Amino acid sequence: MGVFYIIALLVAVASATDLESVRVSFSQKALDFGEEVAEILFDVIKDEAPGRLDIPNIDGGKFKLKNMQLQSLDLRKPVVASAPMLGLMLNNPANLQITGDWSVKAGWWWIHGSLDLNVDMIVSAVTAVLERNGRFSTKPLGCTITFNDFDLDLHNGFITWVVGLMKGKIKSEIQSSVCKEVEGVLKTTANQMLASLPQTIPVSDLFDVHIVADATPNFASDHINIPGRVTVTSQGSLDNFPFLPQPMVSTMDVSYMACFLLSDYTVNTGTYTTLPAGRIDYEVPNGDVDASNPVFNTAYFQNSLPELYTAYPDMALSLRIKNLRYPLVEFVQDEVVINMPVDIFVKVSGQNVLSLSVNLTINSNLSHDNDVISGEILDSVHTTSLLETTLPGQITAEQMSAVVDEVLSQTLLPEINGVLRQGLSLPVHDYVTLNKGLLQAHDDFLRVCADISLTDEGKEALKELARNLLD
Repeated sequence: MGVFYIIALLVAVASATDLESVRVSFSQKALDFGEEVAEILFDVIKDEAPGRLDIPNIDGGKFKLKNMQLQSLDLRKPVVASAPMLGLMLNNPANLQITGDWSVKAGWWWIHGSLDLNVDMIVSAVTAVLERNGRFSTKPLGCTITFNDFDLDLHNGFITWVVGLMKGKIKSEIQSSVCKEVEGVLKTTANQMLASLPQTIPVSDLFDVHIVADATPNFASDHINIPGRVTVTSQGSLDNFPFLPQPMVSTMDVSYMACFLLSDYTVNTGTYTTLPAGRIDYEVPNGDVDASNPVFNTAYFQNSLPELYTAYPDMALSLRIKNLRYPLVEFVQDEVVINMPVDIFVKVSGQNVLSLSVNLTINSNLSHDNDVISGEILDSVHTTSLLETTLPGQITAEQMSAVVDEVLSQTLLPEINGVLRQGLSLPVHDYVTLNKGLLQAHDDFLRVCADISLTDEGKEALKELARNLLD
């Protein structure tokens, strides 16, 4: 009955806390989608399950049943729902075809024969999902079976008096065997699978991504939530960050299957780890920025900074840009704000002639197409101060600002815009297609909602998962 575990994995949830930095929410539409997914899994499970269900021999005193074998299993579309304050409720209609042998005591002797049993039933199970030490675990809360049809054929019309006794015993054994399998999957197999999921994922030799559950799971009446905490750290270490996640105040829009919330906390753990002070340090022109750009000649600044042109007329120059702190990313209403202080060095003949300190803030929008999130710079602002210069005369604040505007517009901003426009592919594009999408930036978090459909590769991955669970 691995299907119960697989569906439970799709909708394991937890209550939100102020420490969460990601949250995945599912509506009933997603649970209905889980029912469709289950039908795909049943194609695998129904072929594997007959050899797994063990029905023991039964001794009823006046009768005995042995060699009970499940010949076929037909699993129909399940019903999945949230049971508020309890967990996930699963109702799975099924049909069993069972064969076996019987013996009945008639007077002083025993007579024998074979039986065929056709059972239509509904297996109902409830499971909780708990958080322990940053991991989810499952705990079965109950399992019952409702028999809708129970057709027992002993192929002997002279001993019909014993059929009622046999039915009672067989029902009890089926209830025990099926629920034992279901609860075993939820209690053991599911927890082994959850425990095997990595909490730390190394990305090449660059950094680690840490993923932990954030709170003890619970279920709402019309949706479920999975809060977690995701951080990016140096490999082999757990960095302490000079900031904390802010509460993500958002309600699930149940017109969508799923919504994903991403705190700017998680994004900033990535920039803090990968782009600390001095990590961005490059000089242009270079292989990516062509020296033919007019900005790399002092004549370009003849009007905005005549002191430079007077001291070095019509000479090639280069620009060095160095970050003083990690880029600080903040999600606000409908925009993403990136703030980063940098030093800009203007060099002629390899010598620094002008050094500026710039506090740069970039505003950009966001959009998405299926699984790709992209953006574009809307505007940028900066404050500039003079560090040092060898140029003659007095350089004004207006001149410094004009120089920075020209330098940024020709160098750093196009680079950032290129990255934003290229966008980021969500790591699900091989398996699902996102439809009817919504992308919003709110205070301190990003919200993505969508309906979901499976790709062919996603369907095959689910079938493989079902095979692994049944091994």
